[in-house]
Amino acid sequence: MDEQGIGVFVGLSGIKVDEEIDPEILLKKVREIASSYDVIVQLFDSEMVAGWLHVLHSTLNALYGFKSKRAISKKEEVEILLYLSGDRRIDRAIKNFGLKRKDRFGIVVVSEDVENILLFRKEILRVLDAFEDDGILEVDDRKVSVLKEFFNIDECELESFMASGRDLKEALRDAIIERASLLTIEA
Repeated sequence: MDEQGIGVFVGLSGIKVDEEIDPEILLKKVREIASSYDVIVQLFDSEMVAGWLHVLHSTLNALYGFKSKRAISKKEEVEILLYLSGDRRIDRAIKNFGLKRKDRFGIVVVSEDVENILLFRKEILRVLDAFEDDGILEVDDRKVSVLKEFFNIDECELESFMASGRDLKEALRDAIIERASLLTIEA
């Protein structure tokens, strides 16, 4: 259980597949498997996240929004995308954080039972003939400019985060988490 008292477990991973998968087929398979394990699942573009901490904070904030009846959307899955994007507009969140690449993506899985998350994970990897690579979630040199532009983070803001000893990638991650957390206040 997390400190906000939501009462759930959260699993997240970067996933890679050897052969490209059509996003519609992928989503259909994921939904079918998710229904068997009583889990909430959201797939997202791994190129647009600033690491596992960004995904975890966004997921917890989204779930807390539902628990406190302050959600922006009607589905937990969509709410997670909204918090990942730091934007209240569902169409923009889906456009920017929905699946784009057909060979890699991020996944977050939520359940009241940790065993369901583990079983879902095992099954999805088997069905997709996929493997985990959490490195695709992390900020690398290539992601820095894309994320700075999308989240409209300037050098002055990054410098303020770096003043406390964070490196550029940590500062960017924390600035993005702060932006996404503002949705909680605005809701």
